Amino acid sequence: MRTERTRPHQPSRSLLLIDGSDRKAHVIANEALDECGPVPSLSFTTSTMNLLERFVNPCFPPFQSGILVIVGLLALCRHRYTWGAAWLALALGWLWLCCCPWFADWLAERLESRYPYAPASAIPRRSADAIVVLGGGALPMLDSNQRNIGADDTRLGLGLALYRDGRAPIMLLSGGDREAEQMARTLQPQGLPAGAVLIESESMSTHQNATYSAAMLKREHRTTIILVTSAIHMPRAIASFRQQGLTVIAAPSTEPRSEIIPMASPWWPTKEAMRLTTRCMREHIGLWTYKLLGWA
Repeated sequence: MRTERTRPHQPSRSLLLIDGSDRKAHVIANEALDECGPVPSLSFTTSTMNLLERFVNPCFPPFQSGILVIVGLLALCRHRYTWGAAWLALALGWLWLCCCPWFADWLAERLESRYPYAPASAIPRRSADAIVVLGGGALPMLDSNQRNIGADDTRLGLGLALYRDGRAPIMLLSGGDREAEQMARTLQPQGLPAGAVLIESESMSTHQNATYSAAMLKREHRTTIILVTSAIHMPRAIASFRQQGLTVIAAPSTEPRSEIIPMASPWWPTKEAMRLTTRCMREHIGLWTYKLLGWA
């Protein structure tokens, strides 16, 4: 008698999309894993790709310095010692500069000064059709009773403050990679009325934030928004949303950077300063790229 070996049951895998127009979740695809067998672990591949994406990044100062080092070594190989030494010195100097707190702070200030922070009370009531909060950054902390979100120093905290102050009748949370869902879960204990929160969870870039959010809002004839994101990100974000034909009021959240400079000399390189420099370069280069592509 022939016996058949059965494969252990594998859970079904589904793709969940949130449709902001009617705020219902629809499972649009189900793939049974029983036919395919166990899915191999991708942890090694994922970690390797994350490592490559971190270092092979045009906005990452070590990557930029590495390019300069390669140019210098090529010059040395061609017996152009003066040029080779100059390129190597430039590589070292550029890396040092990008890691200095004063340089990182200067880059950030150039972005933040375009749309200075203002409290929620500075925006007139009912001045917009919706408050759009972009994903990213830290989520606000709940107090002991799990209800009150404090402070304007996070994007979601500022968005909730604007909503509670009557600046717009709805909030739209935009961000892929589960960012929008995480923000929505944070808002659940706050007692917001049904229909007050829309979710756009498919976007993976600022351009997609603007494109997908604008499509949802225009279906409900909402064309004036209060845009909430970090002050560093605001120039690229506001240009992207305006390119979609929306009237945008900037509401940047505060992100204290005081911890970068007082801990050491402004001339002493730190990894925190390098992270801030990388982020600012991403915004400057991203804004130029968006303008070239017609996205901003």
